[in-house]
Amino acid sequence: MANNNRNKSKKTFNPIEEVKEIKENAIDLLMKVDNSQFGRASKFIKMERLSEMIGQDFIVEIKEVLPAFNQSIYKTCVDIKADGTVEMDSIKMENLTIIETVLYDGASLFKSEKLMKKFGVRTPVDLLYKLTTKKERDTLFDLIENLGDNEGNMFTEVKN
Repeated sequence: MANNNRNKSKKTFNPIEEVKEIKENAIDLLMKVDNSQFGRASKFIKMERLSEMIGQDFIVEIKEVLPAFNQSIYKTCVDIKADGTVEMDSIKMENLTIIETVLYDGASLFKSEKLMKKFGVRTPVDLLYKLTTKKERDTLFDLIENLGDNEGNMFTEVKN
């Protein structure tokens, strides 16, 4: 009887089985992501000097420059001469960037008709100069230019 059991076909059990992970298509997953997660980089900042003047926090939003606008600014501020030399008006570039990207209640702070009228200025550049110091403009421009730079690792090398 004992020999009978030995002759039966034995099914071998392999304790280590390959498990293949089934992953959903990355494009399909991307289609499920909320569109608001793809907006321009932005942050809210407090303008200290203006806050002191008005007696409460003066908070504005700064937003990353859109590529199309960046190209437009570049075309406006850079002049390529016939001899190949390039002249760039960096102050104009900074001013236009700040005017376009510093927002209060979702609109350009420095394009406010109400503020321009109040301060007796005709253009957004004039209002920018009226409300800010040179150091504030330089700092604003640097903040705008560096938006999104502190996001950690953006890419990781994958080896096949």
